[in-house]
Amino acid sequence: CLKKSEPILRRTLIDRLRFPPAPRLRRIHSGSALLPKLTTRLYLQPRSGCRTPPRASSSPMKTSAVDRSIELFLARNIRDGSRVLDVGCGSGWASLAVARRRPGCAVTAIDRDLRAVRETERLVRKNGYGAAVRCTVGEAERLRETFERNTFECAVAVNAFHHFRDPRRVLKGIRAVLKPRGTLLLSEFTADYGGRHDECPRYSAEQLRWFMTESGFRAITAAVQPPGIILLRSRKKPG
Repeated sequence: CLKKSEPILRRTLIDRLRFPPAPRLRRIHSGSALLPKLTTRLYLQPRSGCRTPPRASSSPMKTSAVDRSIELFLARNIRDGSRVLDVGCGSGWASLAVARRRPGCAVTAIDRDLRAVRETERLVRKNGYGAAVRCTVGEAERLRETFERNTFECAVAVNAFHHFRDPRRVLKGIRAVLKPRGTLLLSEFTADYGGRHDECPRYSAEQLRWFMTESGFRAITAAVQPPGIILLRSRKKPG
């Protein structure tokens, strides 16, 4: 009897090795219960949370229409010679874009991931902008403890908002370190388009505007461009 069951047990073990159990589904809420037009979606996500590896400078997305749209958005809204804070810099693509398109800007790139900061350093040095970009390791939620108040004319957060653990705290920190009438530029992928690149929870344009208004920003303009980029510009509210 045991000999007859051996082939069945062997096939069962082989199947388990070939077809491991599916990852656990977690229900992720896209924001606070007070946000407008909330939806709850199922995301296939590791238990440790949403972590996307830094985008290398050789990525095929580097020359895509998406990146060109974001780079043009940054260039149009940042003045030459400004002090710019890149929050959640990732591999440094946005920092390089600002330094390249806006001469004289002094960019400070910050990310909690040491690997991302090192990648940013390599990228800007490779392209000859090492003197224009200063890189530092730090938490986006602790900007007020990291920088002095009224330091930067502009802050940018390019496809990083969905990684922030406490978005309101990050935005209030950005407001604190911006100079009076300082500008915040934010870009995010829509849920449909962003889902092609990772399984992170995403925010709608209305939700992003709500976060910014509640955190002390005004004159918020938002636009959604194909294939699915949300671009927002706002100013620090006085007081």
